[in-house]
Amino acid sequence: VEYEHFDDRIAFTIKDHGDGFDWESYLELNPERAFDNHGRGIAMAGMYSFDALTYQGSGNEVIAEINLPIK
Repeated sequence: VEYEHFDDRIAFTIKDHGDGFDWESYLELNPERAFDNHGRGIAMAGMYSFDALTYQGSGNEVIAEINLPIK
């Protein structure tokens, strides 16, 4: 995990050494997966916790950003 502090936002880069996964199908909440054991956290993080989630490459790296109030 790395983070960068900018004037307008904080960016967290989270990376692992795994092969990644098909992250595109998890960006939005899907009612068909409402009761699955996994697959809801990414969409919830994007909706409620972060202002932006950007996956890189095969899905083993994500940049999560939080916007800061303008001074």
